[in-house]
Amino acid sequence: MSESVETHTVVEVTGVVRLADGSTSEFRISRDGAWTQWGAGAERLGQSVDAVDAMSAALVEEDLIETSDIGEEEGS
Repeated sequence: MSESVETHTVVEVTGVVRLADGSTSEFRISRDGAWTQWGAGAERLGQSVDAVDAMSAALVEEDLIETSDIGEEEGS
C-alpha cells in the first residue's frame, strides 16, 4: 500500500546565518531566487554570502521555491 505524501511549495525563505565567531546576519530568499541579507557589517556579511547564495541556488535548481507564477499574481 502506498501512502500519499502532501507536498508544499516554498514561496519565501527567511532565516539567520550564525558564523563560527557567534555573529549573525539575517537573510531573505524571495520567490524568484533573489536574496538579501542584513544585520552585520560588510565584512561579516561577506563571510556568509556564499552560504546564502548556495541556499538560493539549491531552492531554484531543485524546484523547491515557487517561481512559475511570478507576475501572474502581480498582474504582469
